[in-house]
Amino acid sequence: MQKVKAQGVPLFQDIFTSKYQCDGMCYIEKDVLLQDPDGYLLRFSETLMEKAVE
Repeated sequence: MQKVKAQGVPLFQDIFTSKYQCDGMCYIEKDVLLQDPDGYLLRFSETLMEKAVE
């Protein structure tokens, strides 16, 4: 994110954590939202953890 900020790209939303459940699994992701000059919203995410839901 430091390189993105250094290029002056504005963040639409700062880094946040999301939690999802799907098919008996729980996924925790780190996400960030950027908006390009044409107005398209870009979401980048990294999975931090996957575990079975009990």
